[in-house]
Amino acid sequence: MKVSYFALWDEIAHPGVGKKIRQTVAAMNDAGHDARAEILCPNGLSSYLDFVRRIGSSSSAVLIIRFHPYLMPLLFPVLLWLRVRRRLVVIDVPTPCSTLLQELRDNSTLTGAGRWLRAGLLCISAPWLLLPASRLIEYAPESRYFMRGLRKKTVISANGIRARDIPPVRTSERERGDGITLIGVAALADWHGYDLVLRGMAAYPGSGDQSLRLLIVGDGAIRASLVELAERLGVADRIEFVGVRHGAELDACFERAHIGVGSLALFRKGLAYASSLKSREYVARGLPFVSAGTDPDFNPPPDFVFQAPNTDTPLDTRALIEWYGTLRAEPGLPARLRAYALEHLDFSVKIKTFLP
Repeated sequence: MKVSYFALWDEIAHPGVGKKIRQTVAAMNDAGHDARAEILCPNGLSSYLDFVRRIGSSSSAVLIIRFHPYLMPLLFPVLLWLRVRRRLVVIDVPTPCSTLLQELRDNSTLTGAGRWLRAGLLCISAPWLLLPASRLIEYAPESRYFMRGLRKKTVISANGIRARDIPPVRTSERERGDGITLIGVAALADWHGYDLVLRGMAAYPGSGDQSLRLLIVGDGAIRASLVELAERLGVADRIEFVGVRHGAELDACFERAHIGVGSLALFRKGLAYASSLKSREYVARGLPFVSAGTDPDFNPPPDFVFQAPNTDTPLDTRALIEWYGTLRAEPGLPARLRAYALEHLDFSVKIKTFLP
């Protein structure tokens, strides 16, 4: 089957989305389809028009289009034309429109007129201009308004990873040393909730074999505030900031870790649902993890997920230690988690939601 995945996106400035799209396309090719990624960098009106033209002239049987609310007025007649030609049109909606609307309301950099214009376009684009689509892929529940006329063609999915490309942790439990090392890998932002981990470590310091350490891999605007908080709480000696790491250096960090730290403060973005890539990477590497909120791929949470409340509450590190004490006694835990990733989280599974 010939498949094209279209996205208007700046891969240089934001490589993560481009990587996800290309890995999705690679999984389709691995499955025997003829798939290609059509990613065009937005650069003025001409790029928007060229993007719409490419979609309209595509000969693919399946067209996957990454949702862009300000493009839909231009795309609407093209979607109608594609459906007349009996093409399967799949709209990939990475963020619920209700969440985008809330972000617009909270955006202090926009003028009142700019905010209202964008909100109006969004409320027209979905649901009304999406009605010609064959299928919509969503990653979290949408509000009633944005689901009008679309509910029967909407599929709730989750992000995927290319599990085969993620190396599993090779060190044994004993080789990783005494105590428990948590690892958080992220471009540091407040919604990751690492401050909740620090506050939890301060509330229950631990000692001896039960001591907790936190390895933070990445950088971002809140790094300085996390460093200051660790000092103020008296846990700085158990926190290590190693900065951004890739390749073998990142693998080496994982070899020291026992538990991954997912997103713990989704409430700061107004979210109750999430489909975190880093949580999936932890499982592919063979690490259990802690997170907050609901994830479609871990619902209900399996035994290797420590579910924290999605609130401004310090992480219950005492309970975390007790939970991991049971898991770490299982010799085959890393292999079991790796198998789970291959069976449930890999792109080879996720592409089924895009294809007929």
